[in-house]
Amino acid sequence: MRTTPLIVNLLLGVSAMFVHGCASETSTKEVDDARDHDDDDDDDKRDRDDDDDKRDRDDDKRDRDDDDDDDKRDRDDEDKRDRDDDENKTECPIGTTTYDFWSGEYPGVVVQVDRTATLMAKTNVCDSKPSIQCTISPGLYHPWATQNLGTAFKTISKVNRYRATKPFILEADKGPSPEYKTGTIITENMYLSEGYCVVTVDETMYHWVPCPEADGFELLPNPAEGFETREFIGFKCLEGQVGWFETGPALFQNPGIQTGEITGYGEIGKAGESEFGGI
Repeated sequence: MRTTPLIVNLLLGVSAMFVHGCASETSTKEVDDARDHDDDDDDDKRDRDDDDDKRDRDDDKRDRDDDDDDDKRDRDDEDKRDRDDDENKTECPIGTTTYDFWSGEYPGVVVQVDRTATLMAKTNVCDSKPSIQCTISPGLYHPWATQNLGTAFKTISKVNRYRATKPFILEADKGPSPEYKTGTIITENMYLSEGYCVVTVDETMYHWVPCPEADGFELLPNPAEGFETREFIGFKCLEGQVGWFETGPALFQNPGIQTGEITGYGEIGKAGESEFGGI
């Protein structure tokens, strides 16, 4: 059978259309595939970004938690230091001493309690703050009081140390001491009265000797320099224990407690009893 040119041309046209159609379908499919791939990439990127954001948030939270933990530790450490400071703090610093009486020819003040009073007291004069409740009975309280109410007395005083600038002999209550050389250290343990002290030299204690403040003694540095002598009274509390109070303004600010009077040597009275207003 002879194929005419017309038929050939028709066949070629149909073939070209088929090839073009196939090419178009292939091109569309590639575009769709590429679009799908891009979508997948976008999804993956969003997932990675979400993961990064979550990690960042987790890191931020951990940082905040760590900061909170650090702050708590700092607060706890500071609280512990404050507690330790309170526990270690003392009203009897290095360079001081305590003794069981009040010094002076006319010692201390008279504590006049007009009515029963309940106050916060220390259990030791060296405590930094009161810690017990103490109920005090009415009465006159002083070392010269004739009525024994179970009262005690203490003094905190600076310990002065001196170096002898020349040889010396101490005139003590039990006779003179040996002669000590220049450069000898003498410690003034406590003041008694009228210029007399208790002192220690080479581990020997001497009572009622002239205080080493005259010519011939050089005062040495003291870590408690500037410390002022403080006197305390120990009441026998109705609760059963002894409560200590400093005989300063704070004690006499309590209702029903005031200063009495020293009316003569060895004699005390209530406020206003002495025609001279006390000594």
